[in-house]
Amino acid sequence: MTVRAEPWRSRVSQDKQIVAVLLLLTVAIVGYLDGHGRSSAASVERSREASNAVTVVNYDAASGWLAAPRAPAIPGLAVAQPLVLGPGGDGARSGLVVGKMLGSEFGPVPPRFLAHLRQPPETQVVGLLNSQAYRYSGLSVTSSGLALTLYTIPTSATSTTAMICYAEPGSVGDLRACERLAGTLTIATSSPQVEVRTYQSLTPQLAFGRQIRAVSARVAALLGTLRPELRQGASRAASAAVATRLADGLGGAVGSLAAVSPPPAAVLAQGSLSESLARARQAYFALAASLHNGNESEYSTALTQVYDAEASLSTALKNFELLAYK
Repeated sequence: MTVRAEPWRSRVSQDKQIVAVLLLLTVAIVGYLDGHGRSSAASVERSREASNAVTVVNYDAASGWLAAPRAPAIPGLAVAQPLVLGPGGDGARSGLVVGKMLGSEFGPVPPRFLAHLRQPPETQVVGLLNSQAYRYSGLSVTSSGLALTLYTIPTSATSTTAMICYAEPGSVGDLRACERLAGTLTIATSSPQVEVRTYQSLTPQLAFGRQIRAVSARVAALLGTLRPELRQGASRAASAAVATRLADGLGGAVGSLAAVSPPPAAVLAQGSLSESLARARQAYFALAASLHNGNESEYSTALTQVYDAEASLSTALKNFELLAYK
């Protein structure tokens, strides 16, 4: 009997081993599937998407920010079909606005918005997740209590995508949270979906910056020296001579600027400066002619042209500061 029982016991032992192996495999498979599923879920939770008819953004879900119905109006700053995010989906007191900036064809920042600022912005070129951008911080707008940080991404010579972080005075922590969010999100157009990036490098070129500063210093010295001589009580002949000297000096600045080769990001700004210098030159020539002719009507018209041209020249020079040339 003992001899006959041994094969049966051997088979039982083998069966137990097979069952144990199958159990181990089952546990391993279930563990893998469970872990893989949790990993996928965590991956999905790490990123969130918000979109409207023209814009899609992907951002950190852990921020707790959600799509919001609207944002407060910001004087002088407008975005076409804005996509708004806010803490918990509330954009009334603080939030982030993303979209195409209106008025960007006139300069790095819309002139109407600059006119509403209490002081010039602090400008930096910063690296976002997938693009460079201009960052304008310390923004304080007249007739508005909002604190602002503006990011702009030039996508062509005349088109710019903006990200606007805003917060009421009691929500400064939200402004900092928005700045962190802006640095890590990605933006795409919705149809067809194309990622938004700068169309050229925004990094300031040192040699070009020196050349622009030299032209600016030349113009400032010219106006600072001769402009005060155009004063009431001076003879027409003397004033006409000063106006002519100013026109000639501005013509020299136009020539100097023409010899400067701008980087792609500064082409529009340099063109605006060249045009403004030429306008100012022509206005001073017109002023000199009106003084020579003794024509009060012509003098009044020419003087208005001088004021307008000088304002345009001041704006054109400030545009370089908005490109981080200091």
